[in-house]
Amino acid sequence: FKRIFTNWIKSSWIYLLWGQPWIWKSTIVLQIINSLKDNLKIAYFSGEEESSAINSRYKRLFGENSKFKIFHTTLLEDILETLKSNEIDLFILDSIQTVYSVNSSWVAWSVNQVKYCSENLSEFSKKNNISCIIIWHIQSHEK
Repeated sequence: FKRIFTNWIKSSWIYLLWGQPWIWKSTIVLQIINSLKDNLKIAYFSGEEESSAINSRYKRLFGENSKFKIFHTTLLEDILETLKSNEIDLFILDSIQTVYSVNSSWVAWSVNQVKYCSENLSEFSKKNNISCIIIWHIQSHEK
C-alpha cells in the first residue's frame, strides 16, 4: 500500500473501494492512511462507526493513536462544509450508502442517493484538488 499509494495517489482523484460487508474494507483504508499520514492531511468521515471505534482499531493495528481527523456524519452538506473549513489533502468516506443530502428527495441507501452524493463529492474534490477514497458496501445476490 505504501509504495502504491504514496507514489500513485493523485490530487483530486476519487478511488472506490467496494465489496461485500465484513471483508475488511475499513481496515484496508486504515492501512492506507497509516502509510500516508506523514505526507498528507487526512480526514475520515464515518457514517457507520463511532470515532472511538475507528481510533481503537487504528491503535490495535499500529500501536498508536490516530493522527488524522475523524468525523461521524451522514449528511453530505456537513461533509462538504467540514472539508471547506479544514485543510485536507485526502478524505475517506466510510461508507457512501449511509450518506444523504437534504437537497435530494431520495432516501439514504438508494442508488439515486448514492449517485447524487458521489457526484457532488467528486465535483467538490476535483474543484478543490482533494483526493478521496469512497467505501461502498455492495450486497451480493449470488447463491
